[in-house]
Amino acid sequence: MGVKECELWADVFDEKLDDCLAPELFEVVSGEAHAMYTDPYEFFVRTYFMVNQPNILRDLQNL
Repeated sequence: MGVKECELWADVFDEKLDDCLAPELFEVVSGEAHAMYTDPYEFFVRTYFMVNQPNILRDLQNL
């Protein structure tokens, strides 16, 4: 295993997004949170899944 280069999102340097980090759940559900949290496509494009996360999501879906 080696160190890989990764490409940063342009908005990483956008100071306006500092206030958008870690929204409250009610903000996401009500649509008040930033689009990166309320738009499923944007959320999952920006989300890095750990090994077990897809399994956890699948288990939750099957409840």
